[in-house]
Amino acid sequence: IEGETSKDMLEDIAARLIAGIEKPILFDGAQCNISASIGIALHFADCQLGPDALVQNSDQALYASKAKGRACATFFDELCKDEARGLG
Repeated sequence: IEGETSKDMLEDIAARLIAGIEKPILFDGAQCNISASIGIALHFADCQLGPDALVQNSDQALYASKAKGRACATFFDELCKDEARGLG
């Protein structure tokens, strides 16, 4: 996403993606339901993280979303805050 973004905007995009993916579809005459989980890691212009670290951070956030019960989005920084409080 180019330009200025906010966490609220990214949460909204993630929620819309999850809602769209969760719409039931027909396959061979049967209704199929799927869900999605999203992990979000942010990269700032002054950040020294390389692409591999960014992917690793988003992956950790994705697995945290799945652990919460799926169909949600988690930011990597929220995961770090939870771990610091002993919730992760």
